[in-house]
Amino acid sequence: MRVNIVPILSADVEKTTQAFFTPEFASQSLGQTGQWLGVESQRLGLKGPVDKSVLDHLLQGRSPTGTVQPGGDWRPADRPAGWKITFDLDWRHNTLWATGNEEIRHLAEFTHGTSVKECVEQLDQVVRRAAGFEPTDRAGAVFASFRSGTGEGQVPGLRSTVIVPQGHLRDDGSLMTFPARVISECGVRLNQAYLCEFVPRAVHAFGSVGAPTAQVPKKLFKPLAQDPRIAGAAAKEGKLVFTGEDLFAQWKRQAELKGFGPREVTDVLHHARLHANSYCKPLNPEVPGATEMIKGMVQKLWAYCLSPNSHSHSQNEHSQGHRHSI
Repeated sequence: MRVNIVPILSADVEKTTQAFFTPEFASQSLGQTGQWLGVESQRLGLKGPVDKSVLDHLLQGRSPTGTVQPGGDWRPADRPAGWKITFDLDWRHNTLWATGNEEIRHLAEFTHGTSVKECVEQLDQVVRRAAGFEPTDRAGAVFASFRSGTGEGQVPGLRSTVIVPQGHLRDDGSLMTFPARVISECGVRLNQAYLCEFVPRAVHAFGSVGAPTAQVPKKLFKPLAQDPRIAGAAAKEGKLVFTGEDLFAQWKRQAELKGFGPREVTDVLHHARLHANSYCKPLNPEVPGATEMIKGMVQKLWAYCLSPNSHSHSQNEHSQGHRHSI
């Protein structure tokens, strides 16, 4: 499991956002329509699928409708327009997701998606604290989350990409911004938080995948264009053409050629669950008490960031976000 943070420069906004609104992303990347996350999204009335024009406006420092332009002392061109945060599933569970049945796929996607959502909510609290908001203020950063299933070469890779604008205006002219270093400083914590969020849920869903008797083989997949059976067709088309269920069929074929077919998937899950039951009671993340246990595992990770005095220096550099106006 890995979390990566990359700043989005003002000049790269269009290129960054366009990638999530192409037919290739929806089909060949198994991408899903983006969703808005965070309390500020609710405040702005951002509901339903992520709209590209709205996301572009926010990354350029405008209001969601684009009717209010940045000005005064706030110059987004002098700092990153925002950040791109990617959450990648580990290769073991990725393999089960790519080669398993529909139920296994759903469990992997649900476990990954829930873990990412929890991490974003924690990050939202950190941003709110850094911007000087009170816990009761209905304001914070905007998060646009996109999920995909494959990238270059169409190798399986379940990923959530979260776009975070560094600051934006609201239609009433008030400004939401926060210290630019906050997101990058949370990198290590986000890695650890994703691990702490995902592992208990994965143990409940799959058992101890990776245990000695529940090993998943490495290097089952290679770029589909390198597959001798389809390389010619791919070259003729000038691109990879597999979409939807066809992609899963190709991945399963690659795995079976290396001895990892449906029976092996079943055996791995059987032994993984036996191993988990042998040393602990699998945690059910849907039980309220268990959910609190999971949250308790990551509480210490964010304790400093969420403490009242943790961003006092930042607040001296930036007056309170909810009091800004243009």
